[in-house]
Amino acid sequence: MRTEAARHEDGAPVSRSRRRLKLIAIGFNTYGTGLTRVMHAIMRRLADHHDIHYLGIGYTGETVRDRGLTIHPTKRAAATSLRRSRRRR
Repeated sequence: MRTEAARHEDGAPVSRSRRRLKLIAIGFNTYGTGLTRVMHAIMRRLADHHDIHYLGIGYTGETVRDRGLTIHPTKRAAATSLRRSRRRR
């Protein structure tokens, strides 16, 4: 028995594999808190299928890249932009 492949309205075949989305997540990233553990668990699962850029509020370390998950610090960026704005005065 032969089955027909699914097709879009224009006749193009429907792909069974989904495209990796690029997502931005913003949330707390302070060591030892339950909220941080929950956010990391969610981000890791999403990173299995998508490219996640996570802005960690309270995170001051270096940018971390691991299997589709990129964690960006927020405190260092804020301090840098504040110094730049003070220099312009």
